[in-house]
Amino acid sequence: MAYRINGIGTIYYGHRDELPDSSYIATRWFVLLYLPIFPLGSFRVWEEKTKHDPFVFAGTISSSESLMVRAVDLNWTQVLLTYLVFYGSIFLISSLVILSERIFH
Repeated sequence: MAYRINGIGTIYYGHRDELPDSSYIATRWFVLLYLPIFPLGSFRVWEEKTKHDPFVFAGTISSSESLMVRAVDLNWTQVLLTYLVFYGSIFLISSLVILSERIFH
């Protein structure tokens, strides 16, 4: 299971190859400040919703949901896309900040 304190630990990222039973492939990552550092493995994930929690944002896994997971081969496409999305976004935002400082100063 994924576990983290203050953004440090493990988390599942990704949602690929969904099947009719609503299971999907996600990759468990070691994260620092929620940023993926390295993949720990890919898993087929089934979410079991036990009750509705109105205080949980859509798309998050709350204490009222549990996961059943089964290890599968590491999904390299998902790993590369996760790196690209996270670190590409950081690069793009920092580039825009630097560019705006040069233009407006």
